[in-house]
Amino acid sequence: MTLHHLRRTVGTAALTLALAGGFAAVATADGHLHQAPMLDAMVASGELPPLAERLPASPLVIEAIEEVGEYGGTWRTAASSRTDSWMYRTINYDHLVMWNQDWTGVVPNVAESVEANEDSTVFTFTLREGHRWSDGTPLTSADMVFAMEMLRDPNLGIPSRSYRNAAGWATVEAIDERTFTVTFGEPYGTFLQDLSRVSSSEMGDGLLKLPRHYMAQFHPDYNPDGIDALVEESGFDSWVDLFNARWSSYQNAGKPTLAAWVIDDPFGEGTQVRAVRNPYYFKIDEEGNQLPYIDDVVFQVYQDNEVMLLQALAGEIDFHGRHINTVPNRPLLADVAEQLGMEFIRLIPSSANEGAIYFNQTFEEEAMREVLTSRDFRAGLSHALDREAICDTVFAGAAVPRQIAVSPEFPPLYNEQLANQHLDYDVDLANQLMDQAGFTERDNQGFRLRSDGERITLVIQVRTDKQDMIDIADLASRYWAEVGVDVQLDVVERSLSDQRRDANQHMILMEDHSSALADAVLAAAPYLPVDDDQGFGIPWFYWYAGMDNAQEPPEQVQRQIALYREMGETSVPAEQFEIFAEILQITADNFFALGTCSEEIQYAFKLDHMRNVPDVMHGSFAFAPPGPYHPAHFWIDDESLR
Repeated sequence: MTLHHLRRTVGTAALTLALAGGFAAVATADGHLHQAPMLDAMVASGELPPLAERLPASPLVIEAIEEVGEYGGTWRTAASSRTDSWMYRTINYDHLVMWNQDWTGVVPNVAESVEANEDSTVFTFTLREGHRWSDGTPLTSADMVFAMEMLRDPNLGIPSRSYRNAAGWATVEAIDERTFTVTFGEPYGTFLQDLSRVSSSEMGDGLLKLPRHYMAQFHPDYNPDGIDALVEESGFDSWVDLFNARWSSYQNAGKPTLAAWVIDDPFGEGTQVRAVRNPYYFKIDEEGNQLPYIDDVVFQVYQDNEVMLLQALAGEIDFHGRHINTVPNRPLLADVAEQLGMEFIRLIPSSANEGAIYFNQTFEEEAMREVLTSRDFRAGLSHALDREAICDTVFAGAAVPRQIAVSPEFPPLYNEQLANQHLDYDVDLANQLMDQAGFTERDNQGFRLRSDGERITLVIQVRTDKQDMIDIADLASRYWAEVGVDVQLDVVERSLSDQRRDANQHMILMEDHSSALADAVLAAAPYLPVDDDQGFGIPWFYWYAGMDNAQEPPEQVQRQIALYREMGETSVPAEQFEIFAEILQITADNFFALGTCSEEIQYAFKLDHMRNVPDVMHGSFAFAPPGPYHPAHFWIDDESLR
């Protein structure tokens, strides 16, 4: 048994305890449960059952960031489209599991517990006893089985990347009313992390989008006699169109949910989306008050971000962290902050690099490949860049010099060598290193020559939709000319850039990346060739994936890939971080790519009556802020509500 295998065996047991423990129902301060006053009359009239019958036996207890809140009020915010991630991250971040707030792992949410087997192929979930959908219907494992059938239905195409890996779709099996398994054909150690994030293509946990008691009526396998009538009545052309419209989270006010607020005014029927409190929501605070505190959330829908900004400047947005929270807009918001009682929330950025420069280690032309594969030559180019000037010029001081690396604000994976090696602007050292690499000869214009006597000309491929990267590449070309290296920019449309990259036709590729916090494990391509989202070794990625046009990578890269596969066999984040740290050290030693600037300033803003909103949040899209901070326990401290 290897050391890593031993750690995995021990770690899996720890995972089960960590996820299952600490969230059982607790005794409240006065031994009672409490509900929002607006629900009292509904209970008294019999429209709603008493609170104790609406909550699960073990509700999830949320400890307040600041203090126990008060009920009432409307949270005013904004959205730009029906798939706007801000809606998913604020009122619908209720997955089976979720990120913990320091982003070191996952914790239970809708699921009361989850257990992974030793090789991370089978995940056993247990639901909370008595948990109900927003219409009062019990939540059971039958919902999960039905949802998986729908996700796998080729007619529908519902996005749900988390429930499939390289071996294909998962299978879901009900063990009993509350327990079900999710089984994959090969290890999927990051399944729970993938399940915790909000991706741009998925927008939520696929198994919780499709309540069986409601959605089954729209599928011919479950409603063969009535589906045609429903299609005709709805005005849709087919049952597929009808089904896809009905599962939509924000365009259908009729679909039951497990989230804190239920859609009341759907997207597309006016100028706003409105969501009202879910009387069956499964979370309480430490004094037994059912969440959410806030009565309703209103997203004003804007097609123009400038108009959205005007609303914020007028004090008509209570808390927001999307669309208009840009560096250029911050001074405008700061000008009215004191008058409005506006506060800025620091978002810890996950910027591995805004201008990552990849040197193709598998470039076809031999003489040029000799240049690109020289570590001393790459180090020389790195020292030739005045990154302070580049960052100030391109990002107006909102970025800092850094290689492509995990941020120092995420200690479990921070590697000082990876972040800071060859970072200093030193023209003499740059020339020394390139001479040391063997490229001492120059032509009559002072440009360095390859071993075959031809001029070294670096061609940087950059996308037309990335003006920041175009500006960085242009500045880099000027700095590199000063040390005798000729540069040409090849600015191309994104699809053509991707096509050339995947055909391994690029010499140097520029990209931008997050992957600077815990998301490094989930989006690892900047550090090793396990995806095509990099430019240093596309044929090496094909080797890893067993695809055509592969090239066997060098021994140190094969070691990284072996570690990455080993990491995929454990579901314990701390164990994953330990293995990935070894991968990052090899990345630092290889130095196949150099970075320029990492974004440092990101923010959200709120008015000071919004309470329990943390002053600092992880800002990565993968973390889905503010979701992991439980927006259901945000509250409005407003005298008018008292």
